This record gives sequence, structure tokens and C-alpha cells, in this order.
Amino acid sequence: MASENNTGSDNTKRNRNDQNATKIQPMKKWKSVSDIYEPRRVTVTLSEGTLSLPHRLVYNETIGVLKENEKLKAELFDLKIQLLLIKKKYPLMLDGNGNNITKKYIDAVIELSNVRNERIRLEEMCDENEKKLNEQRRKMRRERMIHKKKQRNLLKRRRKIRSKLRKIRQKLHELNDKCDKRMSPIPNKDTKTEELKLRLSLANLILEEKEQTPCETNEQTAEDEDEQEEEES
Repeated sequence: MASENNTGSDNTKRNRNDQNATKIQPMKKWKSVSDIYEPRRVTVTLSEGTLSLPHRLVYNETIGVLKENEKLKAELFDLKIQLLLIKKKYPLMLDGNGNNITKKYIDAVIELSNVRNERIRLEEMCDENEKKLNEQRRKMRRERMIHKKKQRNLLKRRRKIRSKLRKIRQKLHELNDKCDKRMSPIPNKDTKTEELKLRLSLANLILEEKEQTPCETNEQTAEDEDEQEEEES
């Protein structure tokens, strides 16, 4: 009986050990890199100075392309606005056969505008040339007046010189008449001196007259020019 009891207790222990051995052991949880190191957001700012030469060239080219794209987008936006304005200003136009003549109409309006601008440009050019011509006329009129004034002064001086010449010649004739009446073989000293002075004055006046009249002018020509100027004014 004792041996049977021992055998039964051994069997019971063996069964308990088998039950403990057959129990599923839980798996250990492995820690990942994300569990060990917390995720951190790192912001990297690229600049031209922090890049190597090949990357710098790519960076510059990329920046240039982006700027060009922005410029093209702005131009495209402006073109779209202009197209909308044109469509609003010039709606769809059809002829009697139902054909679209909007483009022809717009072309005609543009051509008319160009012709109008050309006419305005030509009118402005004509006005400018007219102003220049009037200014040239005024300048020529002033120069003519100055020339006529000088000419009048020359004629006045010429008349004075001729008057003096007549007086000197008259005195010479009177002096010669006195000498003829005296019939003296030896002329008087005072008479000779006076005659020499008169002849010297006569020569000086003749030279002065030639200097004062470099061109052939007379009183009638001056009067004719005065009348012509009055008619033009």
C-alpha cells in the first residue's frame, strides 16, 4: 500500500511538471529605434553658401527656373485679363451667313486706331515744323531789320561825307579863283597851306566814303526794302 501511495504521488508531481511545461510563455517585446530615440523634426535651410559646387549649380538653376515660372505665370495672368476685357468689349459677332467676323472686326478697329495715331503723329510733326518755320521767319526778320538799320546808318554817313566833299571842293574852287585873280607867280604861304589842308581832307573823305560803302546801295533801294517790309508785316 505504501508503495502504491508513493507511486501515485510521483505521478501527480510529474503531471504538474508537464502542465507547467506546456504553459505558453509570453514573448519579450523588442524595443525599436523609434522607441529608443524619440523622433525629432530637423529643419534644414539650404543656401548657396552651404552647398558644394555641383549642388550650388543645380540650386542656382532651380532658383532661376522658379523665378522664370513666376514671371510667366504673371504674364499669363495679364494675358487672361486682357482676353477677358477684349471678349467683354468685343462680343461674338456674326455676319448674315452665320460666320464669325469678330477677328476681322477687331483687326479693322486696330488698323483704324493705327491710322488715327499716325495722323496725330503727322499733325504733331506739322505743328513742330510750323513752329520752327515761324521761328526762322522771325529770326530772318530780325536780321533783316538789323541789316537795314546798319544800311540806313551807312547811307546817312555817306550823305554827310558827300556834303563835306561838296563843301571842300567848293572851298578849293574859291581858293583857286582867288589865286587866279591875284595872278601871283609865287603862291601865298597861307593860301598854299589852306589848299593842302583842303586836299588832305578831301582825300580822307573819299577814302572814308569807300570804306563806308562796301556794296553798291542807294537811297532808292533802301526805300524799296522798307516798303516791302511794311507789306509783309
